[in-house]
Amino acid sequence: MSWPYDLAPDSRLGSQPDPTHPLTDNAGDVTSITIMRHAADLRYGMPFQPGDRVRLSELGRERSPRIPRTVGIVVSRAKGGRVYFVLMDGAKTPTRLHETYLELMED
Repeated sequence: MSWPYDLAPDSRLGSQPDPTHPLTDNAGDVTSITIMRHAADLRYGMPFQPGDRVRLSELGRERSPRIPRTVGIVVSRAKGGRVYFVLMDGAKTPTRLHETYLELMED
């Protein structure tokens, strides 16, 4: 059985990693976190990118009625891959929301 993800070509034991490969961190090491994030991207896709304008979906409004604002901007993605930090309009700190609670706003 082969590994289904593209590991850095020089990540084998005893070899030097390629610091230009997309799965190496700043120090040039392939990390398990990097591989897990890459795997999550391949499995789930990334429906939102930082800077995207989003609003709460119907599910999000139903399950989070105490969130007073429904529109915001994606700041970042959490380590889990399906959770995003969204800075709601007028808020000072981002709110952590699952991707099913969000929908992309059309320009």
